Amino acid sequence: MNPITDAVQSVWNEIHSHLQNRKDRINEEIGRYPTPIAGCDQQFNYLLEQRRQIQGEINKLRKTEFACLEADDPTIAISDFLQTSHCIDREAKKHLEALLRDRFANTDPIAVGISYER
Repeated sequence: MNPITDAVQSVWNEIHSHLQNRKDRINEEIGRYPTPIAGCDQQFNYLLEQRRQIQGEINKLRKTEFACLEADDPTIAISDFLQTSHCIDREAKKHLEALLRDRFANTDPIAVGISYER
């Protein structure tokens, strides 16, 4: 691998870790939840929906991750994923965007086509 691919992969790994940790916390909460009455427990149904949405984001991440490695500017795909995610809260998005900038801080932006003007 090259330094750019390594940097891209490390950011995707951080995003995946964040989503997986959130999904794991929801799964733990569902596991501790008292037996619901089918279709009548709004909180339980909400937890199930959150888990479904996070799994959808993880699936989207995997597809986007591989596609972005072929892009001229892989940071755009990562940034777009973060901005459109409904499962990553504002603080986590800020942290992950800062990580993205940090990982590419020592990269020649012209050589990779990276634009920091976002």
